[in-house]
Amino acid sequence: MVNGFSPMEGGGRMDRRTFLTGMSGAAAGLLLTRWDARAAEPVRLGYQVNIWGSLSVVALKSGLFEKIGLPVEGVRAPVGRQTRDAMVAGRVDFGTFAVPTFLLGVDKGGLVAVALAGNAGKTVHVLVRPDSPIRSVADLKGKRIATGVGSSTDEVFRTRVAPQFGLTEGSYEPVNTLEPDKVGVLVARQVEASVSTEPFISIAEEQGLARSLVSFEAYDPIPVVLAAGPGVPEKRREAVVQFLRGWIATARLFREEPQRAAEIMTEVLNERGYKVTPSVVSKALGRFDVQVEMGKDFRAYAAAEAETLLKAGRIKAMPEWGKTLRSDLLEQAMKG
Repeated sequence: MVNGFSPMEGGGRMDRRTFLTGMSGAAAGLLLTRWDARAAEPVRLGYQVNIWGSLSVVALKSGLFEKIGLPVEGVRAPVGRQTRDAMVAGRVDFGTFAVPTFLLGVDKGGLVAVALAGNAGKTVHVLVRPDSPIRSVADLKGKRIATGVGSSTDEVFRTRVAPQFGLTEGSYEPVNTLEPDKVGVLVARQVEASVSTEPFISIAEEQGLARSLVSFEAYDPIPVVLAAGPGVPEKRREAVVQFLRGWIATARLFREEPQRAAEIMTEVLNERGYKVTPSVVSKALGRFDVQVEMGKDFRAYAAAEAETLLKAGRIKAMPEWGKTLRSDLLEQAMKG
């Protein structure tokens, strides 16, 4: 095995030394060149600089993939659905996003779930200004709300949170806003509330710019999926398994060295122009429940989400779960 890649395609069992012994020097040199090029070919990881993307950000910044011999190229996007669409188009190999975004990608282009990043329900809140008279989501009737129209968080708010407080579609005005801009439009009084995610919630709270009305975890755990692009597990299985070993190592860092993870995330956020402290980032990361295995609860959740999307006409058919949820790859990676 060379840098995590099998030296023979198609699962051959002959080892590299034995195989090369029977070849001429020129032929062996050509094959070695092809192997080395394959080993050096990076995988492309789509990510967002937020808490949902924190495992990707920390893994890339700390060089965890390279330490296990796998070159990985980060491809940043503002929102998960842009990463998904790039994966469907074959421009990105891996990405993380919520389950509805993933299932639409399965329907559009055959994405495959290979692991989880964690549960993000505690990282999504409805925010209002500190001086706002609004005390409940029910008070947002007739109000303007900053949200990412078409995003997974907007979907959860629209279908699971708002109805619990008597709000239906048309009873409030959604204002389509990119995540980094939501607190800004709230402070500027262009909206009365925002559906926001971490770390922007903790930043706004620390700076006294907003207060939370409600967190989403009581209404939806919001699992975040790590998906592979169409055909990637078949074409580059060893690279996928090696990538997952790096993913597992990153999750371990979050659990065993949370302060280190917070320091790395703080550095990246500051590089992007967000003036944040490690304590704020630690608070934000503490709301993200890191876990990588796709257990029974996740599988039931994914099936229920697919049923909802099918009934709404947003996907054409239920996924073939044996092909869509590939836990075998993570199991192989966990064996070392």
